[in-house]
Amino acid sequence: MKRSKLSFSSIFLVVACLVVVMAILYLNVINNRSLINLKASADTVENQYRQLALLRKTHESLNESAEAHHLYALTNDAKEAQR
Repeated sequence: MKRSKLSFSSIFLVVACLVVVMAILYLNVINNRSLINLKASADTVENQYRQLALLRKTHESLNESAEAHHLYALTNDAKEAQR
């Protein structure tokens, strides 16, 4: 059998392809880490948003209650209840 020799350009091409494949795999790992961090950040923001939404709803309820109490205090019903 005849032994084939690889030329310098063929070896260079194989090495360049391996470097490109390794770079793509490395970038894939970095991208996956970034996606994991992004998901964790989104979960944190979503949790904080739920808490803020609850606080806003509570604040609106308290304002409505304060307005209702203020109107009640201005009516005759409140004055008769004090007697």
